[in-house]
Amino acid sequence: MATKPVVGGYTDAALLAQARARNQIARRYLRQIADERPGQDRLYHLLLQVANELAIQDDHLEAMQTIRREQKGDA
Repeated sequence: MATKPVVGGYTDAALLAQARARNQIARRYLRQIADERPGQDRLYHLLLQVANELAIQDDHLEAMQTIRREQKGDA
């Protein structure tokens, strides 16, 4: 039986690292938009990439929130 994830534990730290990595990728796309001033098609593609990265980041943050809620006993 696997142990439950805890705040500051391996799973929590991994989720935080993944969320931060996704944030960096999204920021890189936004810098690319600012630097390139792309046309409409390229801009659309880059904005979809940003939205995707932020959605994945939110998944990681939501998992972290679940760990905290379960540790408090609110789940």
